[in-house]
Amino acid sequence: MSLSDLLPVPAAVPVGRGEVHVVGLSLEAIVSVFVAHRADFEKFLDLNQSLDVTEVAATAPRMVNEILYVALSKKFSVEEVSALPLHLQADILAKCMELTVPDPKKLQGLVSAVFKALQKPPQNASPTSPQLPSNEASKSLSSD
Repeated sequence: MSLSDLLPVPAAVPVGRGEVHVVGLSLEAIVSVFVAHRADFEKFLDLNQSLDVTEVAATAPRMVNEILYVALSKKFSVEEVSALPLHLQADILAKCMELTVPDPKKLQGLVSAVFKALQKPPQNASPTSPQLPSNEASKSLSSD
């Protein structure tokens, strides 16, 4: 087995009279998109428990445009991707999700894990960052 065996294999999605080639997203790409579009991602999670692609596209369009941009191997601009009709965006997004994580339950678990990781504070806080007093310390400070 070589590295080329592990690279994403594009899948064709029919578009008009032709087709576009879609790839799955890497973990780095997923985290990058979610960090850049955190508000859209949180809004989507607040509204939905399922990962229906049409709902994702309608609820978080900027995030979807960025996902589509990456899924289409950055061959089109984000502006071009955003101009596609919703049904084409949904078809491309569905294929991207299928290629990224073929099992929908695993995809939902991955999305939840990424979101939880983004909510945690960094493990290695800077030594110059202010330290808030613990409850015990603040009680003794207030009683002095």
